[in-house]
Amino acid sequence: MHFQIKLYTIILISTLFFTACSKDKKEIIENARVSSKPAPKSLKLTLEKNSLNIETNTSLKVIATYQDNTTKDVTNQVEWIYTDKQALDIKNNILKTLHKDTNIFLQAKYKNKTSNKVALEIYKEINGYKLPPMPDEDLNNATILGIDVNNNEVRDDVERWIFDKYKEPIVQAVALQNARAFSKILVDPSKAKEMKKFTSALIRCEIYYEYDSENKLKIDSHKESRPIILNTRERNRAYYEYNQALSGGVYSSGGGENYKDYCDFNETKILLGDWK
Repeated sequence: MHFQIKLYTIILISTLFFTACSKDKKEIIENARVSSKPAPKSLKLTLEKNSLNIETNTSLKVIATYQDNTTKDVTNQVEWIYTDKQALDIKNNILKTLHKDTNIFLQAKYKNKTSNKVALEIYKEINGYKLPPMPDEDLNNATILGIDVNNNEVRDDVERWIFDKYKEPIVQAVALQNARAFSKILVDPSKAKEMKKFTSALIRCEIYYEYDSENKLKIDSHKESRPIILNTRERNRAYYEYNQALSGGVYSSGGGENYKDYCDFNETKILLGDWK
């Protein structure tokens, strides 16, 4: 009886051993077949998503096409080519964005063949708000209005400063309204009396959230953002001309209105992360 058990055990171990060896042998043969395959005539790189928030993932794929028009997925065998190593990390077929928002190009290389270039946008999102990339300083300061890639009447460097400075969504929204008011008054100071309605609306909006709203938020975005917005001689001069044009005038502070109506954003949507 003991002899039969031992014999069975030996047979079982032998079977498992030869099965494993056979499997390993097949893998070796397959790998040798792949490695001996000639270089592909083309490589095609595709990304599941071409626009990603920081610290998020997407899958990618590289397909090799050979002279006989056969294809093979070689994603896990390629060398990745991209300029900014601090922006992303790739393991197997998963791309993970890191802490830096930027725009880069990605390529794959396999057996001396290079794939197509794929553009990848890595952006930063705060409270549901997609921030524009930090603009080039020289280009941004070359004009009064600077760079505004998302066309929301707020200079991109100011926009990023707002979301770094303030954490409360409503305060961020009020600060954006303030920046839009500055854009209107700086572009043509000679229209100061016409543009003053935008700064007056901002003041009323701030007063509402400081005194009338349930949260009683402390907001002084106009004063705090002034050094950031007026960061060049030309912008300071335009603001000085705006104030000079208003000098000596008498302007109503209003009264009896619902000051919340002067805010140019929808509070309910903002608190839900909808900034559109």
